[in-house]
Order: sequence, then structure tokens, then C-alpha cells
Amino acid sequence: SACLVGSEMCIRDRVDVGVAPPSFDPGAGPSSLPAFAAFSFGYPHFVGMSQYGALGRALAGQNYKTILQAYYQNFYFGGVCDWNRTIKVRYPDGTEEVMRLEEDYLMGLGEMPSTWPLEALKAQVVASRSYALNYVMRQGYICTTENCQVFLSKGAKRGTPWETAVRQTCGEVMLYGGMPVEAFYAASFGGYSKLNSDVWGTSPLPYL
Repeated sequence: SACLVGSEMCIRDRVDVGVAPPSFDPGAGPSSLPAFAAFSFGYPHFVGMSQYGALGRALAGQNYKTILQAYYQNFYFGGVCDWNRTIKVRYPDGTEEVMRLEEDYLMGLGEMPSTWPLEALKAQVVASRSYALNYVMRQGYICTTENCQVFLSKGAKRGTPWETAVRQTCGEVMLYGGMPVEAFYAASFGGYSKLNSDVWGTSPLPYL
């Protein structure tokens, strides 16, 4: 939900992607009034990992590496755990902040509900870490909206199973040619995925 203050928009009551109640639910509004609620139901791009597919695979007993290997190919796992590693984050208003990758940025992502199985969360963390590092390498920063990855606030999900997933995969990324992969993902693909070149007309990436 959001409130308008002058020409600025302030965001509150933000939750993880996938946990917002249906928009027709009379109790779906913000916790404080006056305010309004907005809900978005997007069309998936079918590239990379299906998050609901990861959920189903985790419920079927697959571990996070098996889950990731089902959606990406021609990559290998690598990386070094460094709790002091930082990245530059750019907010919607154009301001930037340097923050710790693991403790602040990754623990502030809202891309998957913390109530999901740990192996699904770990798969998402590794994909998110890979995507973030790839994006920063190309752009010099990463944004905080759904155009990059949904970011709630620094360390917002500490004390949840998501924190456990971050800590148990510290530093781990998917690599191709020694570089973190551009690990696209979306909510649900209906059982199949597509090549990035077929969806966006861009050069084929061998790990997608």
C-alpha cells in the first residue's frame, strides 16, 4: 500500500511477493487508514526458474541444487562466503546506498514467502545472489523494484527461515565462464520455460 505525501510516495505494509491477499478480499487493505491498497498480477516471462515450480520440487524432497539444475544449465556452483562484501543499491528516487550483500541486501529481499520450504528458499537465495552480482557487474548498481528484485528494506527478513537460507548458502552463486549468471526467474511458468532469445530477441545465454 502507499500514501501520497506532496509529490512523493511513501510505501508501508510491504510484504513478500506471493503473500498478498486476493484483491477482492474485504480485509485485504492496509493496516492503517486512510490509505489504499494496490495489487498487481503480472504475466510471467517464462525464462529461468519458476518459483512455484521450486516450491513443488522442494515439497517433493529435492534439494536446492537439484532445483536450480532443473531450471538452469551449463553452469557450476561457486563463490566465496564474505560477510563484508558490499554492493551499490539504487532506490526509485535515484539515491544510492552501499550495503552489505548478505546481511543487508539479501536479507531484505521480498521475492519469496519465508513460509516456503527451506530448500526452495535456498534455491531462491542463490538465484537472487547470482542475479544481483551479475546486474551490478553490468550496471554498477542494482535497483530495488520488480525491475530488478523486490527489496523490502535492509535486513527486513532477519529472524525468519529466509535468514537461514542466506546463511546456509553464504556466497554461493551459479557461475558460467567464471562470472555469476543472469539468473532470471518468475512466479509460475505453467510447466515449461523458454529461451531468453525467444522471449526478448536477445543473444542466447547458454545457461538459460
